[in-house]
Amino acid sequence: MSFLASYIFKPKHGHEVATKIIQGFCDGFLLYESDGFYLNWRTPKSSARAYESNNHRHLPEGYIEFEIETDGSHIDSWSEACYDDRSLTAQDMTENFFVLLGDDFWDCDEDGKKLHNFHERELSELVCALSTEDSRTVSFGGGRTAWIGERKNGKNKYKSVDLLDYALTVPIVKESATQDNQLALAL
Repeated sequence: MSFLASYIFKPKHGHEVATKIIQGFCDGFLLYESDGFYLNWRTPKSSARAYESNNHRHLPEGYIEFEIETDGSHIDSWSEACYDDRSLTAQDMTENFFVLLGDDFWDCDEDGKKLHNFHERELSELVCALSTEDSRTVSFGGGRTAWIGERKNGKNKYKSVDLLDYALTVPIVKESATQDNQLALAL
């Protein structure tokens, strides 16, 4: 399996609901599962076990992470943007809990009517909409930048941050499970 990206965020509806919504979007609209892309989920409890084996740092309480991996069979079809313009059905809205995205998530047509579709919407927008107020969403890909989203007052702000300066200047110290290093970043 090859790693493509990961997202870390604090879901406002709990990790089970966020997992259902994101999995429904990725498999039903981005066609991940049928094209050989898979989401692997971590919660604070599972990240504590991974921390012990030195694979990942411990996730803060309430945060979850998912990694996008592929078997490589259809890598040219991978996208985090949806180009399917079909309207969602009532079954889509309830079965996959898309109704929990809220009225402010959906775009409107010229007459102000809500367009319940994912056309030209990105996975990052969906993840930010599912995040708690006053929290951050972080996404890592294959490069040296991190994509960071912040939700405040019902609005999302986004920024890509080059991590090179941080990586070259932060002292390398032996970490313990109780140590909490934190980077302050103004958006």
